[in-house]
Amino acid sequence: MYYMIKIFHVTVFLIIANVCLNAQQFNALEQATSEHITIEGSNVSMIPPPEFAPSENFKGFQNPEDPYSMIMLLEIPGPYEEISTGFNEEKLKEQNMTLLSKKEIIINDTPGLFIELDQEASGITFSKYLIIYGKEATTLINGVYLKENKEVGNLIKEAMLSTYIDNSLSVDKRVVLKYNIDESAGNMKFNAVMGNSIMFNRDGKIPTESKDGLSLIVDESYAEVDIKDKKVFCLGRLRNMPGSYAPITQKGIKEIEINGFEGFELFGKNNENKKEEVYQVVLFKEGGGYYLFFASYLRDGGQSLEDVKKVIATFEVK
Repeated sequence: MYYMIKIFHVTVFLIIANVCLNAQQFNALEQATSEHITIEGSNVSMIPPPEFAPSENFKGFQNPEDPYSMIMLLEIPGPYEEISTGFNEEKLKEQNMTLLSKKEIIINDTPGLFIELDQEASGITFSKYLIIYGKEATTLINGVYLKENKEVGNLIKEAMLSTYIDNSLSVDKRVVLKYNIDESAGNMKFNAVMGNSIMFNRDGKIPTESKDGLSLIVDESYAEVDIKDKKVFCLGRLRNMPGSYAPITQKGIKEIEINGFEGFELFGKNNENKKEEVYQVVLFKEGGGYYLFFASYLRDGGQSLEDVKKVIATFEVK
């Protein structure tokens, strides 16, 4: 449960609470044009920049010849009003970001923000255009490019300004994932898709209000890096989770095999919340990379662990 709340805050940079009365209409589009391309697994379309194509790694568009330029869509579980509490100059500075401009907008009858900022990462300065909007849920569209590449930046901004939301479109948010998993096997409910991750819990709420506090995140790594010492990697993955987790040494780390994928399972504890335990499984791809399963539940959670194992056992690659 604690991890679900932490990753919720880590993944998204929060924004201000309400759109004021002076919010501007973002664009004049009443429908998508023939040049618009819908981002798979969403109800959002735009006219991508030249040389940009739908990405195979995330929801959005990227230039296969330019790894630093992309437009990525991220759906954030939770109402806009609840999560929009901190996207300001001070919070951005904590993430090595410099706020350049922020404008309140209305995009297809939905309140939001249009933000421009710079970010330092590994000695490189990236520039970003962000569209953030929502009502009962929140969506973030992130246009990224190297700050020095002004020409690409102008093209990305133009594409962002062409954004159209089709609120009448029925969307299968899981269609972009490259794997399947059946949460009903363990009496769990679908919660959200965020990038390559999918989130489940008992009641579909964030944070969950279930008595056992059970939550499960399944994630696929973007990079296909060859991992030499897989057991050490699994231990490190647990310790690097948002929060303060450590393995329960007496339970050990054990080899596991699920539907042709081999890896390791281990149990962990939350050093900041003695009532919480976690169960982690990492399955490794043959060509590099991995799948991660991370479940959080209260220590005396009854069927929690058994139900999580039932769900994970249904995992398969499409």
